[in-house]
Amino acid sequence: ICTFLANLIWLPLGILLVVLHCCLAIVCFTSIVGIPFAFAHMKLASLAICPFGVDTYIGGGETVIEERTTVIIV
Repeated sequence: ICTFLANLIWLPLGILLVVLHCCLAIVCFTSIVGIPFAFAHMKLASLAICPFGVDTYIGGGETVIEERTTVIIV
């Protein structure tokens, strides 16, 4: 519930960040040298919309973004 509320509060700024990252990705795609940076901007855009409750693992040339699930045992 806390991550949902944090993501809800973050949403207006997150939408702005997604738009900016997508625009920068389009600019980076215009050159061959910028293509890896464009892919990085797209990964950041997907993370910027809901950053709370998400784990990011970087390794082996691949970035994995997973949603964290919390189990409460009563």
